[in-house]
Amino acid sequence: TFQPLTTLKKVKTPLQCLHHFKSTTTINPFRVIVLAAISFNCANSLRVIPLRFQRKNREILNKKLSSALPLPLPRKKQIMPLPQPSKNVVYGADDKLFGCIERSHASTGKSFGRFLDSGTGTHSLRWMASLIGDNRKTDLSIDDYTAITADEGMRINVLKEAESLGIEENGSIIIGNWQADGPEEEELCHGEMYDTILADYLVGAMDGFSPYYQDLIFPRLTKHLKPGGRLYVVGLNPIPDHTQGDANIFCKVTRLRDSCILLAGHRCYREYPVDWIERHLEKAGLKIVSSSQFPIMYSHAAIVRQLNVARSKLPLFPSKALAKEMGETIDALEKESKEAIDKSPNGRLQLGFDYVVTAEKPMQEPMQRD
Repeated sequence: TFQPLTTLKKVKTPLQCLHHFKSTTTINPFRVIVLAAISFNCANSLRVIPLRFQRKNREILNKKLSSALPLPLPRKKQIMPLPQPSKNVVYGADDKLFGCIERSHASTGKSFGRFLDSGTGTHSLRWMASLIGDNRKTDLSIDDYTAITADEGMRINVLKEAESLGIEENGSIIIGNWQADGPEEEELCHGEMYDTILADYLVGAMDGFSPYYQDLIFPRLTKHLKPGGRLYVVGLNPIPDHTQGDANIFCKVTRLRDSCILLAGHRCYREYPVDWIERHLEKAGLKIVSSSQFPIMYSHAAIVRQLNVARSKLPLFPSKALAKEMGETIDALEKESKEAIDKSPNGRLQLGFDYVVTAEKPMQEPMQRD
């Protein structure tokens, strides 16, 4: 018969059920094992447990068991599917800039090792995920990572992204500023050394968090780079004020966007040209290994995204009348950009380029013996 679970409150596992039934039943041990497993599931789901079993009641008991807890039908052997990488993972094969970094690093014959993303974002984190665990498709790998951002909102977004990518246990995400004042022992990443450092559009974004520190950022990062380690700098060559042809529309969009940012009381990004980057890497004691450029082809959607940045600043303007006039200017420029794109044979406008500069820290000189 079945009774409320009162005498077996301490039964927590099938093994404990097995010990109980061995001492209270006369059924052979094999059937006790099966019954112990059934009764454990029954006790944890229905809060009832069979207390007494005799051979003469076996048929009655089976009926009660089948009505109280249907036994599962035999199942075919299931083949567990292989773990699939996250849809958000960015692979070097699909990204020209990160692909350039992977090709450059593969030539060293080494892994990325300990990895520092000195100005992290969701896009760079998704690429890092492609080099960790089951997501990997190449021999390149990251042992562990540290991701730095100066913005609390970005830190929250990156942390959520790391959790969705399943790599939150493989590294740490830190909010901090490379320019922060204070004792050396309290500085960001104090005492930490890395095999590889990534500066992904970091220099251009610094004006919003640590203005006028751009000329010191590479010496600051070099302190944390192991001898023989590499620093990869990804950046955007500054958009000119004017250019020839239909691509000039993007120059106008850039000027308008930056005007709205300033009128809202915010700071604009300040991009630096590739030759400036190379000079300051060498001043920091690093050797330039390679420098690559990738022309940018702007679609109408890309132009509209920049105009939407301008639109998002309008509520912060000091004057509603000024905001209204600027909104009308933005609308007119969007229409003009659409007409320019429609005239282009491939539906895009080419202007400027992104770059990847690879720098390496020389190995230390061996100490001379007397």
